[in-house]
Amino acid sequence: MLSFILSKFNLLILATGLFVIVSYFAFGFRGTVESALAFQQASSITANASMLLSAGTLCGATDVQLPKTLSPYNVLGFSYKVKLRGFKYKEKSLLIAEILQRNKYLNLGNPIVLASSRRDINADIKFFSYEEGELCPSDETVLDPRGAPYPMDEFLFVKEIYKGHTYFYVVPCSSYHRKLCEANLYRLGCYLYKKRGDVESNCVPVDEDSCKTASSFPSCWGAIP
Repeated sequence: MLSFILSKFNLLILATGLFVIVSYFAFGFRGTVESALAFQQASSITANASMLLSAGTLCGATDVQLPKTLSPYNVLGFSYKVKLRGFKYKEKSLLIAEILQRNKYLNLGNPIVLASSRRDINADIKFFSYEEGELCPSDETVLDPRGAPYPMDEFLFVKEIYKGHTYFYVVPCSSYHRKLCEANLYRLGCYLYKKRGDVESNCVPVDEDSCKTASSFPSCWGAIP
């Protein structure tokens, strides 16, 4: 009887050990796949920016839509966020795209960066956020493909050459709210129009009714000349 119990106990130990080993390799494989997918997504974003700026035009715009989840072959998908930021050095700017682990981002102050991609940009980069119905200048643009009330899963890259200087704007919007992308583009045009002393951009449209005749503007725009 004792030998029977011991044999079953040994089998339990063996099964537990095998489960631990398999789980270790499974989680390790998943982490490797997540990092690879995140890097692919980040690289795609910065590549789009680089292609737009390298085009030999005075104006240009492209939209980049993010998938709801990142997944290999549409299985084992995981949620994420995208942070776009940058800084200026010498005559260039550095555009940085980071893929953040969404659950950690929501629960902790310092989210896990799954992957990032960087590109030298020959332009002055201007980031915008969308807050409480207003487009606001910001130090970074954060997108959440699973956000509420509708996902912020798309952004516009806009190129403008103004007085011989190249500007690059990053504007958030949503594929679930198609009018938001158009509205934010016009908000950008209004922002530039007012900041330049009622000088209209040749590259970004301005809505005359909502901008040129408006008596007040979002406080996040700061002082208007």
